[in-house]
Amino acid sequence: MLTSLQIQNFRPFRHLQIERLGQINLIAGKNNEIENGIHYTAQPNLWASIFNAAHRLNVQVFATTHSWDCITSFQKVAAENKEKNGMLIRLEAKREMTNAVLFDESELSIVSRDQIEVR
Repeated sequence: MLTSLQIQNFRPFRHLQIERLGQINLIAGKNNEIENGIHYTAQPNLWASIFNAAHRLNVQVFATTHSWDCITSFQKVAAENKEKNGMLIRLEAKREMTNAVLFDESELSIVSRDQIEVR
């Protein structure tokens, strides 16, 4: 599995470095959405299925969203499955660089509880 990712000079990314990748990674920002067409009440089941499949098949997952419902559903399932290592990655554009801010299960729990903007 990847533990870090570096992207240079690709589309909007002049330089992007992400360390500490998890098994299931949700990237938040202005991008496409994994949850398109999935009712928000069904999203926890979607994430539970993704976490279970990734663990069972020993694969790493990357998904994108800018939906608060998707983020809170991800957080709920990540908190229930800490051994499966879910990580939220917030991409921030700063001048000519893109920074990655990572939130593990415990940090994401605070983000969700306090409704801290991460998109």
